[in-house]
Amino acid sequence: MKIAGVYFSGTGNTQWVAQKLEEKLRVQGHDVNMLSIEDYTVSETAKICQEADIVGFLYPIYASDMPKVFRAYMEALTHHNMPRRKKAFCITSVAIYSGDGALVVKEYCHKMNLNLVWGYNVHMPCNFNTALPGLKVPSADKIRKIKAKADRKLDRIIKAMDEGHNKLEGSDILNTMMGSLQRKSSKGMIQKYDVKINSELCIKCSKCVKLCPTNNLILPDNGKAVQTHEKCTACLRCVNQCPVYAIRMMSANNDKPFKQYKGPTKH
Repeated sequence: MKIAGVYFSGTGNTQWVAQKLEEKLRVQGHDVNMLSIEDYTVSETAKICQEADIVGFLYPIYASDMPKVFRAYMEALTHHNMPRRKKAFCITSVAIYSGDGALVVKEYCHKMNLNLVWGYNVHMPCNFNTALPGLKVPSADKIRKIKAKADRKLDRIIKAMDEGHNKLEGSDILNTMMGSLQRKSSKGMIQKYDVKINSELCIKCSKCVKLCPTNNLILPDNGKAVQTHEKCTACLRCVNQCPVYAIRMMSANNDKPFKQYKGPTKH
C-alpha cells in the first residue's frame, strides 16, 4: 500500500515521529513517503499524495492548533484535489495537551476529497524552558522514557490502522470545547508572536537565519544584530540553537543561559 505523510517539525519532535512511523510501516511492506514541507513544493507534495492510497498529516501542537507555516502549506495544498476519495490520518506531537488538535486538519481533508478516519496525539518532550511546572526541557533520561512511550504508541496506531479501527482522539465534547477555547484565547498572541533578540549578546553568526523555516530572521548589512521580519511561526529552532542564548521567547532582557532542546535524536 502506498502511504504519503506530509509534516512540519520545528525542533525535531514531529520529524522523529514521522521517521519512526515510516520505518515501522516499511517493515510491514508498505511503500511510504514522509514529506517535509521544507523539502517539497506544494505541487510536488500534491502529486505524491494523489498517487498514494492513504495520506497523512503530522505537525506539532501549538495551543490545540497547527503552526502557521503548516496551515499556510495546507491552504495551498487544498487547490490540488485527490483523484478519488481516500482515507487520511493525522498524528500530532504534543508536550502537554492537545484537545482536538489532531482534528483541525479535517477542514483541509474535506477540501481535498480526503476522509480523516485516524487522528492521534503522541506525547513528545517539551522543547522550551520556562519557570512553570511541566513547561521545561526534560532531563536526558526523561526524554528517553518519553520516546520509548511514543514508540509504543506508534505501534498501537499502526495496528489500529491495519485492522481498520477508525479513531479520532479529542473528538469528544470536552476536548472539542477545550481545544476551541485554546485556539481562540491564543490566536491573537500566536499571530503576533515573534522571538526576541538580545542585540548585545548576538554574535551575528547567522546560524538562526539559516535555520528559520519562514525566513523571518535577517542579518543586516550594516553590522547590527539579527532582526525579525514579522513572519515567526513559533517553531523555536532559533531559541534552541543560538550558541550564545541571544534569542528568547518573550523577552530579550535576560542574559543568563537557559536549557536548550536539541531534539529527540540527541538523547
